[in-house]
Amino acid sequence: MQAHIVRIETGNTRAWQVRYNLAEVATREYHSKAFYDSRCGGRKKARKAAEEYLADVLSRAGATLTSTGRRIGLKYPENPQRVQRHNLSGRNGVYRSEFVTRRARGEQEVRYWAASYTIGPDGQKTNRSRRFYIGERSEEDARRLATEFREGWEHAFLTGGNVGVKKFFRQWDARRRKLERSV
Repeated sequence: MQAHIVRIETGNTRAWQVRYNLAEVATREYHSKAFYDSRCGGRKKARKAAEEYLADVLSRAGATLTSTGRRIGLKYPENPQRVQRHNLSGRNGVYRSEFVTRRARGEQEVRYWAASYTIGPDGQKTNRSRRFYIGERSEEDARRLATEFREGWEHAFLTGGNVGVKKFFRQWDARRRKLERSV
């Protein structure tokens, strides 16, 4: 259910929004309903009302959800161990890449592990990744950092929404600056 209940905080709007498609409905129509903090008596009560509404919709329709949580990059939220065949990291949202760049000194090979994210440091939707370059650190360290970053980002989003993601980026960047000063 987590992937189908989304926190909205824009302008004066503070709400939880339920989003779903009903697989059994022939039109496969998209449905959405917002539960505003002000109308429900606070953030927690609005979240509870949204969860109850979604549970009620599912039980009444005897339906299943067709969305798999891709809006936050969770390919298989019901089975996090399942990953795509070509995923070398064994972790969704973490990948390895390399390319050759031409510089004044000739060609240079660039290799890195990266962690993708869809909600950025400002709390806005984006499709970006944080790169951890091999050469600045070992292959294992780059992979470990990318995995830590992705897991921390997912946890921040699922527990705190956009506000949690903003806090996560502040803490991650502060940790990085502290490590750079100690070297």
